[in-house]
Amino acid sequence: RDLHSFPTRRSSDLIAETPAPGLVVVATAHDSHTRLACAALKAGHRVFVEKPPAVTGEDVRRLAAAMRAHPGAVEIGFNRRYHPLVRRARTRLRRETGPVTISCLVKELTFEPDHWYFWPNQGTRITGNLCHWIDLAVFFLEDHPMPVSVTLSPRMPGSEPGNDEERVLTVTFEDGSLLTVLGTTRGDDIRGVQEQIDIRRGKTTITLDDLWKMRVRSDGIERYSRTPFRDKAHTAMYAEALGRIVAGRPAVYPVRDLVVVSAIQIAASDLARTDERAADLPEWLCLA
Repeated sequence: RDLHSFPTRRSSDLIAETPAPGLVVVATAHDSHTRLACAALKAGHRVFVEKPPAVTGEDVRRLAAAMRAHPGAVEIGFNRRYHPLVRRARTRLRRETGPVTISCLVKELTFEPDHWYFWPNQGTRITGNLCHWIDLAVFFLEDHPMPVSVTLSPRMPGSEPGNDEERVLTVTFEDGSLLTVLGTTRGDDIRGVQEQIDIRRGKTTITLDDLWKMRVRSDGIERYSRTPFRDKAHTAMYAEALGRIVAGRPAVYPVRDLVVVSAIQIAASDLARTDERAADLPEWLCLA
């Protein structure tokens, strides 16, 4: 199915008609993100592209090349990087050395089998949603280790091929860091998507409870922080991105992170579709 043939053509027309330099926000469905972002860059605009920025390996090649040809012109919508507790946790991790272990338990929404996230050209729900926690892990790993393996647990008995619910994604990195992400539709869903994130480095353990509360345990001492209300940091992300654009400052999302996050996301999505357990990282990971 080609979900975006008509909207993409219309969006391309709007990009061409917008006086440059302008701002183009790409918030269409996933398979058109790279195409429209590259068209906007070529037309001389600043670009804010929603997650996931890329769905296929060819997307990654094109967008990485475009970002390098137009440095500082692309903002990417991974909002969790902008959350104050996430930033505080990242700062606290700098006091420790060595590999990092990150475990994410994500309560996802329940979708019908024909939801567009599951359409072949949209890249699975791993691409559409779990990419958030892949990106978050890469954000926490400031020593920039490269991923070396991606595995996905088997789908649940009786579920349809390609099902990506109740599965555990595991990523190992060259420095010994480890990421696990469990996506589940089970449990209370009154608050929609919920997340519990456990981060360990050295003698420190940091727990983020639904991007609302944080506990830091180190040397036998526990410290607690919280924000006034539950917030996914969308407002902070848009405000900072727009502030950079208005002030003429460059975007901050690294091309390297685009490549690494996309490589993990695409490898994991391929595993969900093929029912294989482990995937080789794509050869274009060298673009990082």
